[in-house]
Amino acid sequence: MLLLASFWVVIMALAIADGVYVFLVTNVLSRGPFAYGAFIAVWAGAYLISAWAAGGYVERNARWTALVGLGSIAASFLAIGLTGALAPSLPLAVVAMAFLIGGAGNAIYNVSVRTILHTTVRPELHGRAAALYGAGTRISEGSGFAIGGLLGPARVLIAYILSGVVALVAAGGGSIGHRSR
Repeated sequence: MLLLASFWVVIMALAIADGVYVFLVTNVLSRGPFAYGAFIAVWAGAYLISAWAAGGYVERNARWTALVGLGSIAASFLAIGLTGALAPSLPLAVVAMAFLIGGAGNAIYNVSVRTILHTTVRPELHGRAAALYGAGTRISEGSGFAIGGLLGPARVLIAYILSGVVALVAAGGGSIGHRSR
């Protein structure tokens, strides 16, 4: 249950950054729709390749790799926030690299969670477990989007830093809970 709770906290934290993503592109990077779509495409490409390439390993080590995947996304968001806050301007290459790492981590996390659900839950309870996980995920995402919305366009980098720090702490807590089992 600690693992599930840490997943939901991490998802909420990551959604904070997702809630201000459009402002990262338009306000911080001063770019338009092409850059917005290009970064999403980088994330999706890394996701696809990572899910295919790491699938077997992830399935054999699902609890650990779920936290590694979430930690990768968190670290990528933290890198965007800190680089943007400390550098005179946020380089596009940093955002692209962060989206490569984040997309790969996202795939590893999703393969891991599906594996955990299918291997630790009795088959007759798969539907309920998936519904519970999905509902918790939606609530977590909605809460994160609301927090991101409160931070708004003027605090984009703060949102990315907050997102990364909270998510790393929650993933670390889940990791400690996992190791103690």
